[in-house]
Parts: sequence; C-alpha cells; structure tokens
Amino acid sequence: TRMYYGNDYGFSNWDQELYKYDPIGVSREVGPLWLGTTDTADLNNTFDEVLLDGGVYHVMCHPNVIEWDQDYPWIHLEHISNRNNVWYTGFGHLYAYHFLQSTYPEINLHSSNPNEPIPEQIVIHQNYPNPFNPTTQIKYDLPEDALVAINIYDLMGRSIKSLVNSHQSAGYRSIQWNATNNLGEPVSAGMYIYMIQAGQFRQVRKMVLLK
Repeated sequence: TRMYYGNDYGFSNWDQELYKYDPIGVSREVGPLWLGTTDTADLNNTFDEVLLDGGVYHVMCHPNVIEWDQDYPWIHLEHISNRNNVWYTGFGHLYAYHFLQSTYPEINLHSSNPNEPIPEQIVIHQNYPNPFNPTTQIKYDLPEDALVAINIYDLMGRSIKSLVNSHQSAGYRSIQWNATNNLGEPVSAGMYIYMIQAGQFRQVRKMVLLK
C-alpha cells in the first residue's frame, strides 16, 4: 500500500538520458521509513482500487517484509488470485512489454498461443440456445485483429444492447446476452436482430426470446 498512497501505482517515468525507466517505489532505498499495513481489508480494497484505475499492483515477496507465518499474506493472495481480468506477470516481463509498446507504438503487441488455430474468415454464428430464456451465447470468429462491434436491435431497428465495442485480437470468441437492454432492464419476449461489424464487414442474424 505504500506505493498506492504515494500515488506510485502506475508505470514510472522514462529517463531518456539513461534510456531506462525510473525505479518504482519498492526498488528505492527508503531508509527506516516503511509504510505498510497488515490489515487485509485495507490491502484488498487497495488492490480493487488499483485494478479499477488500470494501474500496476506490485506484490513484493521479500522474507524481511512479509511475515509468511501470519494469516494476512495468504488471505490477500487469495483475494488477488485467479481473476480473468488481470494480467499476472513477472516484473521484468511487464516492463519489457511496456518498453516495446512505448518505443514502437506502431506495432500492435498482444499475447498469442502459437498452437491456437486462427479462423479463415469473420463469422458470427447462430446463437445457442435459440429460442432462449433468459440467456444465450453468441460465438464469433476473427481471422485478424479488428475493432469489433456487436449490437442487438429490435425489429423496428431500435438499438437494444451493445454487447461488444472494443479492439480484439484474432481468434474464436463468444459473448452472452442476458435479455437486458443498455440500462440493465429486462426486455420483452420476441424476435431480435444481432449484428457484428468489424472494419467493412457486417453480418446479421435473428434470435427469439421466450418468456
């Protein structure tokens, strides 16, 4: 938490003269002043706030800092582990990625599995189940990285729900719809249209919600 309360939970500044990143809080010698806490509620809340701000949360596992025979490290590690929306990485790998991203902004960096097959064309598949109540899954294939939008409309052409609106890497993907609109309100039974748009490509399909 010392990094967080010192507003030091993002990437450090780039030193052009030394051609490296400045050290972050935990890598600087701070003498006898060590600010920290063993309060698991405070630690967990700090992690949640850093995650919400899109920052970097650094876990330092030095035996002179963390008391591994106490409960608080294990409670906190359980809180921050096994999350789908968090990139877990070693410190050096994180800075190497950010260095490449900053130095070569024209290169689109993303992680990939060399054994994962890549689709040959953009496709949005028929939702399943269909008809459905109350949720259904929509699968779609991306042969290359693209800005993807998937939207749901009623038969009058009115926008009901935006499911996807982001830049995504190539691969086989899926999204669920829980029969709510953009306000989170349940929608009426009936037929709906869903459309994928990626670059100049568009494809439309229909689905039926039962109540």
